[in-house]
Amino acid sequence: MKNVIVTGGSGFVGQGLVRALRTRFDCSVQALGSSDVDLVNQKATFDWFEQARERSPNCDHIIHLAALYLAGGWPVDHPATQFHANMCINVNILEAWRRFLPKAKLTSVLSYCMYPPHDDPHPESELWGTEPEDYLFAYAATKKALLIGQRAYRQEYGLRSTSVVLPTVYGPGDSFAENAHVMGALVGKFVRASVNRAATVEVWGDGRQEREFLFIEDAADGIIQAAQRSETDVLNLGTGTCHTIAKVAATIRGASGFSGLISQNTNRFVGVQKRLLDVSRVRQVLGWNAATSIEEGIERTVQWYRESLLTDGTMRTAHDYLTEKGQHFELVAVDDSDDGTWEILEEFQSTHADVVLIKGGDPPGYGKALRQGFNAASGEILIPFNGDLCDSLDDVMSYIGLIEGGYDMAFGSRYMKGGQILDHPSAKVWLSRLGNQFIQVLHGLECSDVTNTFKAYRREVLDEVRSTANGYDLGLEIAIKASRRGYRYKTIPVVWSARQHGVSKMVLAKSLVTHLRTALGIWLMGR
Repeated sequence: MKNVIVTGGSGFVGQGLVRALRTRFDCSVQALGSSDVDLVNQKATFDWFEQARERSPNCDHIIHLAALYLAGGWPVDHPATQFHANMCINVNILEAWRRFLPKAKLTSVLSYCMYPPHDDPHPESELWGTEPEDYLFAYAATKKALLIGQRAYRQEYGLRSTSVVLPTVYGPGDSFAENAHVMGALVGKFVRASVNRAATVEVWGDGRQEREFLFIEDAADGIIQAAQRSETDVLNLGTGTCHTIAKVAATIRGASGFSGLISQNTNRFVGVQKRLLDVSRVRQVLGWNAATSIEEGIERTVQWYRESLLTDGTMRTAHDYLTEKGQHFELVAVDDSDDGTWEILEEFQSTHADVVLIKGGDPPGYGKALRQGFNAASGEILIPFNGDLCDSLDDVMSYIGLIEGGYDMAFGSRYMKGGQILDHPSAKVWLSRLGNQFIQVLHGLECSDVTNTFKAYRREVLDEVRSTANGYDLGLEIAIKASRRGYRYKTIPVVWSARQHGVSKMVLAKSLVTHLRTALGIWLMGR
């Protein structure tokens, strides 16, 4: 693959496919979304493809995902809207393909709503001579018409094409609204309930409905495999296994950590009772199998959405708080994870000009991330805090006041009078306190919590004190070295709350050993 056009490239599956193409191939990918051109409009479509030919005359693949479709009961009330829009889109794409890029291979992505409503696995032969579920008749008919169109263009003009039929695709980046497809909707409900400590989650239907699910990375891989290797008119691209909604809900519940009750609402729209693809043809033609189990896929999706809520919530909370305080600021976010946080941060940055994003190093490290953030920041007062907002934003304002009042550094102590630690095991607290007391005495510091990374620095301190630590001991290293050089600091009581969601990467015992080693090393070198 060298030059690829992806229609519907801004949608959930389209974005996953574009990511996979750009990761796996040294190729040019034009992701065509609804904001780029209205594919219902023939002239606009033809104009865009004519320009695309000028940009990439050697386009070798067109992957067509663009369609108008909304989940739930929307198709019941809008069959004509769906029929008109999707017929126009498909006819325009087929003719633009022929006119402007006939050497490209077209791969279209279809939906398994085209199959008739029954409980047995659907082979590709069932696409003809059968009727789909009645409430989806208009949408399903336009997908079948696309197959007919591809056959017609192959027969008359000798163009190359193939198609794949997908079940419900899910994963990071999906819609998690209540009216989304069932997997996304359930992940959204359970994760939000877990984060907000809700008592009940409502699941539509009696839980006995069965669906087949395909993880987004597997869907992208299968589409690429078909585009590269299939000359078959249509292939079912699925797992060949379906799961009851009750089982799916239970798996999501466990992954999300939700401990409340599940309420079944049998009065809501749930669609057909069972859908399952017969995948024998794709295994025979391509030897392809989905690699991701539903348990792994749900775990990764839940983790991504939880991080999405917390990351977006942290950035939004900090941004709104500082704005309300009338504080001039910039937020520098450093991400060295691989859990989808980067995409969430990019989305937030797109609407906030005072946010700076930094991609962390590989391998990751807390100290390395802080150094990157310090170097990227433009301000004179720098205050690092964790993305889980365990530290109080009220204390941020107190730090700013101390630096503006003449101090070079501001430290926070959870262990002095007025300081607090909320919801943290007492054994860990006492281990931390003992370690801090030892370091305080060793270096004669006026701070009982110097290992706390939540500090504030004047820019000149960081310019003068070059840190080398790559872990959580970076703040300790800077504090000790700066105090030895005579920089003024003040310690105030702060409030720290244990994170309520997710898992911290810090292991206390290991971290304490690292802090003690750093403190002793500086002490020995300084004698």
